[in-house]
Amino acid sequence: MPILQRKVLTLAEAREKAGMLRLAAKSGLDPIEELDRDRRKIPTLIEAAIAAHASLQNGWTNKNAQAFLNSLEAHAYPTLGRKRVHLIASSDIITALDPIWIDKPQIAKKFGNVSARS
Repeated sequence: MPILQRKVLTLAEAREKAGMLRLAAKSGLDPIEELDRDRRKIPTLIEAAIAAHASLQNGWTNKNAQAFLNSLEAHAYPTLGRKRVHLIASSDIITALDPIWIDKPQIAKKFGNVSARS
């Protein structure tokens, strides 16, 4: 992950980040805008799911298209929805699936490979 996006830094990295932002400010750029620029390009899970739904829904029945969104809203959005997709790790997916793994295995299979759970 680029240093400008990271929140936990060593002292040396923090100094490097501060230097980069000072250079941006001296160049006439807004340092806050520089911090947020790359972050805005990467969608959250909700944004990515909505985009995927929009591009795929024409090949689905209305029932399947709605089921896609309903399942995500009920099971993935609460824990993963606001996370940027590049920051979602397999452990995050397992955490999201754990509550439904036993009770609703057919839904869990839609979100991940059941055999990958340990």
